[in-house]
Amino acid sequence: MRRPCIQFIVAIASIMLSGSATGSAIVEVRARVEVEADATPVRNAYIALVPEWRPSNESLVEEVSETGIAQFRVPPGNYFLLGGAPGHTVASRGPIEITGLASDISLSITPLRPVSGTVRDEAGAPIASARVSTLNGAI
Repeated sequence: MRRPCIQFIVAIASIMLSGSATGSAIVEVRARVEVEADATPVRNAYIALVPEWRPSNESLVEEVSETGIAQFRVPPGNYFLLGGAPGHTVASRGPIEITGLASDISLSITPLRPVSGTVRDEAGAPIASARVSTLNGAI
């Protein structure tokens, strides 16, 4: 007699996992981080999708991809694509609308370039052991 109850519970769990009970679906997203100059994938790239309403440090899905390409499954919505790789810049793109259809999205990053020179104080004297770095930011 308990068999119908178990079948009902399994059916409800199946509906919840598929998303059809709420009308939402899960979308296949292929995300690619590539070199800006020639569109080749960047090896060992960090790739993340962040919902538009979340802080950028709270991704929904993320991966370090050996090939520079990641496959994600996410609900439809608006997302920011974040990416970076050793020896390259970090960048973001979005918001990108992910609909109920499979999506291919990409993000271009550029290789870091070495800089050399002498840092000097106001009087023109060299500053020993000075370090210089860049800072990227967005509001």
